[in-house]
Amino acid sequence: MAWYMNINEDAKVGFLLALTEKMIDQVTEGYNDARKGIDKCWKWVEEKKYDGVDLYLIFDNEEDGGLSMFYEEAVDNENHQQASIWLCINYALVYTIWQAYKFEYGNDEHVPQSIEIVDDEMIDAFTEEIKKVDRYQEEWAEGLKQYLLKNFPAGCDKKIRKEEMIRLI
Repeated sequence: MAWYMNINEDAKVGFLLALTEKMIDQVTEGYNDARKGIDKCWKWVEEKKYDGVDLYLIFDNEEDGGLSMFYEEAVDNENHQQASIWLCINYALVYTIWQAYKFEYGNDEHVPQSIEIVDDEMIDAFTEEIKKVDRYQEEWAEGLKQYLLKNFPAGCDKKIRKEEMIRLI
């Protein structure tokens, strides 16, 4: 069984968001958009301030394309480092969206089509992708895992706090 099956749902989101925080400053195009998106994800995990639809519109919308377009641009420009960073940002965002829909509806049956492929295994995909990002340190993820396993076991309702998570890494 994967380690993350032993922690609560918010802790899973917090794991992805905390690691995303460690690399978001490397974004060369779209930083402000990425920052706003990740901040809204933190607000969701801490306070349930936004719903799944609000978060989804950050990821993909008809007006400006959403954050998903930055990954596509990095791939088109063959900028592998930026593509890896944006893929991790997108993984963190869509995983949060998926969890928000599950929280709101008790399941994930109401998610937008592009979110239907999301499940807990996205944590594994994120973990593999972040290893490709410059300056990433495996100790960050390991320390965070141990902390979450000890303090946020599956079924507990203890709240995740952004500052606490970031301070750990």
